[in-house]
Amino acid sequence: MGNFVTKDSKFIYSDGTGERLLLDLNDFLSNYGRIPFHSDLTEITVPNLVLLNMDNHVSFCNGDKRQENLLAYYTMLDVMFIREHTRSKYPKHVLEIGDDLALYNHISQLAGVLHPETVIQMAENSDLPVGAEKNEDIIFVSVLEKELSAEEVKSINNLLKPGGIVFLLSCVGNSTVSQFKNMFDEVDELTIDNITIILRGHSRS
Repeated sequence: MGNFVTKDSKFIYSDGTGERLLLDLNDFLSNYGRIPFHSDLTEITVPNLVLLNMDNHVSFCNGDKRQENLLAYYTMLDVMFIREHTRSKYPKHVLEIGDDLALYNHISQLAGVLHPETVIQMAENSDLPVGAEKNEDIIFVSVLEKELSAEEVKSINNLLKPGGIVFLLSCVGNSTVSQFKNMFDEVDELTIDNITIILRGHSRS
């Protein structure tokens, strides 16, 4: 089981294999986005944006241990989504697949702060966009309670820009994970509580 922690102004994922740096707030030169890592002014910064969204996530925790693990999971997802917006000054084209309305609303709100021109779309697994190949910078795939076919995974890959990123929200043991591993380079699995998993990777062009 992994853990999501903050240490020395760094967001870190740790498990039995070691630590993985997700975002370093000390690395000012790496931030090309609109939201600063730190500021003496009252404007919003990356740390207080993360904390604000943690407060939003707490509303569904209610002291339940399983939900507390989900809080860490979704906060980690926020950090990685924010990180992608710090790597460029340009808006993103984002697609949420899986008909997860709560996730769609959340990332839409977060993206609106990160860059007001970022475009967010939603699609069901059976209704993937047609004629928009290689158009997405970021794709969220929510399959916590179902699995995707090889054809659906291939379709998702065709939608992603070269160098784009996929966040796969799945359960440990879901066959969709292995299918994405076969399709993507730089695969990284980040697991909280052995239940949910984020798999991220850059598409093979």
